[in-house]
Amino acid sequence: MEQYKFENWLNGDVTLIYSEVFSDEKDDNGEIVEPICVDWGNFAESDVIKIKQMQKQIFDKNININLEKFKSEFLKRHTKSLMPEEFLESEKQECFDILFSKIPIKQFVTTKHWEITFYYNDLLEIQKYAKNTIFKGIEVCLDFIHSPHNKYQTKNKIPSQVYAHVLYNYFQWLESNFNLENNDVKKSDDMINDDVINLKTELLWFKVGLFFANGQISLLKEKFKKGDVANFTAISKELGNSNYRPYISESFSNTNINDKNIFSNNQKVKEILKYCEVNNINVSDDFTTRIRS
Repeated sequence: MEQYKFENWLNGDVTLIYSEVFSDEKDDNGEIVEPICVDWGNFAESDVIKIKQMQKQIFDKNININLEKFKSEFLKRHTKSLMPEEFLESEKQECFDILFSKIPIKQFVTTKHWEITFYYNDLLEIQKYAKNTIFKGIEVCLDFIHSPHNKYQTKNKIPSQVYAHVLYNYFQWLESNFNLENNDVKKSDDMINDDVINLKTELLWFKVGLFFANGQISLLKEKFKKGDVANFTAISKELGNSNYRPYISESFSNTNINDKNIFSNNQKVKEILKYCEVNNINVSDDFTTRIRS
């Protein structure tokens, strides 16, 4: 078996079989030029250790670079937005949806808020990393990381595992650094148009707030109650989205562990009441009681 060194991998002379390969280079006969593909058996153990260390450095650097891009873009847009609260909520919701929500089975999937298109398989890889590494704490294998000098990698494509980690870190940054209650931006009534209303009604907290306001959640609480304990998972599924669960449970118990308690945010309550008034939705006594308590 032919042996190679760390420098061969770093210079892009060889490509690990664990990496995704792309090539559009052609030789003099018009044939696609294929890389020299190798596995760990083609390297001495000392070189394998050096490559793996470099892959970890590249992985971490890619996360940091792309996270800073996300932050920079958010700060520019958030500052200019006339609806900073809704914009912030949509950013957080988009991160969560990409990482954990059910993926439509089709070749291309376009997100609601960012309006970016993913390959279905790339989203699967993102959610696989989110489930196994971010959620379960299983250490990821970085064998797929290319040398930065390898010409057989897709240009400008962020690896799915890196993208997943960036989204999670970005979500945590948004949660830690922005508090909707302390947002001083004021909005006049003439800014509330159909587009604004449509945006709000797509947010999870708004949907759950309406279910509280029209009394549906109170009825479902009785339906799915075991003793004195409500089954919030069953209620969420009955309402059509399991992601409603933390909003329902925290709002019911009046806790705010993950900033999901609708009744702890006066601005959100006002938005829900305004929507009910405009659309002639009767507000339940339970909702009114919770506001006053």
